[in-house]
Amino acid sequence: MRVLKGLEGKISVSVVHWLMAERGWSFVEGPGVIPDYVNGAKFLHQIYTMANIRLFVTLIRFDAVYLGHFKCNIRSVADYLNLSGYLRDIYQWPGIAPTVNCEHIKRHYYQSHRTINPTGIVPAGPLRDFRAAHGRERLSADK
Repeated sequence: MRVLKGLEGKISVSVVHWLMAERGWSFVEGPGVIPDYVNGAKFLHQIYTMANIRLFVTLIRFDAVYLGHFKCNIRSVADYLNLSGYLRDIYQWPGIAPTVNCEHIKRHYYQSHRTINPTGIVPAGPLRDFRAAHGRERLSADK
């Protein structure tokens, strides 16, 4: 345990995260630790991290749901060449496409938020082809 500089009276105890060693953070493998995929890569764009997947689940929902349901409709992901290519690239990774069900995603949002969509009507579109060429090969690691 560690004492909090002058705050002991306000906060009785401070529990230090198990990875925090006496001299600072300890970067060791252990339960709940995301493996280090960055080591060995010259540039971050050469590897994909958990952040890529977390962004993917937001992007895959954006045009289908956020654009209309939450009125975020100034531009769609499809309007951005690099962002839409990035989305299609990750969608085309082995094992990713079978985890995406756009109809289910739309049905869930449009039918569960009755204060936003009292009728529960689920729109037919927009229709996006995530299997289309992503064009990201032009972003070579050699550049």
